[in-house]
Amino acid sequence: MDRQAIERLYREYGPTVYRRACNILRSEDDAREAMQDVFVTALTKGNTFQGTSTVMTWLYSVTTHLCLNRIRYGKRRAELMQGFDPESWTTATPHPELVQTIHSVLRSVPEKLAEVAVYYYLDDMTHDEIAKIMGCSRRKVGYLLDKFREQVTKKEDSE
Repeated sequence: MDRQAIERLYREYGPTVYRRACNILRSEDDAREAMQDVFVTALTKGNTFQGTSTVMTWLYSVTTHLCLNRIRYGKRRAELMQGFDPESWTTATPHPELVQTIHSVLRSVPEKLAEVAVYYYLDDMTHDEIAKIMGCSRRKVGYLLDKFREQVTKKEDSE
């Protein structure tokens, strides 16, 4: 992608990318940084966009990956985890300790499991929507969610 194409994408999709980053990172400053990184990635790796999905779907996926990596490897990881808002999860539960366990597991599982859990539990997406964004089958999404739930159960049993 050339610079003008990226500028058009930035104007058109920048606010959506920013909201997505804010939703995951819980920090406006970090979200602004992430948004810039997403569009730098689009500029430098735009050739990886295969056209099998919409540009927005691709940017959404890039944003999610980048934000999850920031949480997983970033210096603010502990601070971000303290700022976790259980109310933002659509799996409202009378057991707040379960929500904390889920979030703890989210920090420690492989990227694909964390990604599918964020899409499903935080974004309230269907298996079909997740499959489209992740570029995999519905069945694979179900498998990954089952693996994530196993990790949550294992963590609960160990506490």
